[in-house]
Amino acid sequence: MPTIRTILHPTDFAESSEDAFRLACLLARDYAARLVVLHAHPRPAPPEWVHDRKPGEVEDILMARLHELRPARGQAR
Repeated sequence: MPTIRTILHPTDFAESSEDAFRLACLLARDYAARLVVLHAHPRPAPPEWVHDRKPGEVEDILMARLHELRPARGQAR
């Protein structure tokens, strides 16, 4: 019999997800496992500047912005 230590239950808390939550609770109880409930939100609409971009261009822009925000090595935040 497998050992279950952690159960992940992603949910949007919709009424249709109640049975899955009950099952996750029962499994956590029966296996003495930790139950992690993850509140899943709908994906937000992309910002206006994303439209009409070439494939890969959005990722390049986002990575460049991320590197601009990251402090240089050795610098405190």
